[in-house]
Amino acid sequence: MKLSIFIPLLFISVSVYSEDKLSVAMEKAEKGDAAAQNRMGEIYQNGLEGVTRDENLAYSYFKKSAENGDINGQSNLGHVYLAGRGVKEDLVLGTSWVLKAAERGSQYAQFNMGKCYQRGEGVPKDDAEAYKWYLLSAAQGNTLAKWCLEDLESKLSQSQREDGQKRAKEFSPKKSWCLFGK
Repeated sequence: MKLSIFIPLLFISVSVYSEDKLSVAMEKAEKGDAAAQNRMGEIYQNGLEGVTRDENLAYSYFKKSAENGDINGQSNLGHVYLAGRGVKEDLVLGTSWVLKAAERGSQYAQFNMGKCYQRGEGVPKDDAEAYKWYLLSAAQGNTLAKWCLEDLESKLSQSQREDGQKRAKEFSPKKSWCLFGK
């Protein structure tokens, strides 16, 4: 009797920068392009595009990006501080950067603000405020926020849910604080 085993192969699509494209991205980042600075931070943080992982260099790029007003750079810099990746963990500073991006409408930062308020990390624990941020993030399609929202909802009183919903309805994203739409 012959036994056949089928082993499915997993094909992963990987974006590969040529050295030329990577050097162009790095050049843009060094010239102050906030989006390119954020991308370089992501590349170094995760060891992408054939680059050796370097959390310190990632932090440096995220910091430049955030200070230049890139919403993703702000969110990523906040996460770096919250996780202590490439920099000493600082929950208050991390939360302040994530909040900047959340207030500008980043669904990922809004999700992270929900986690911070739910856990009391860098901010006082406030389940109604966590609920607000999860609602805002989930409304933009963030699946993790939807799961956290369902979990938190079962633990809240009716008045806490109503308070969180009211806060979410009153939310209006802030405009960028940098010039030229960065």
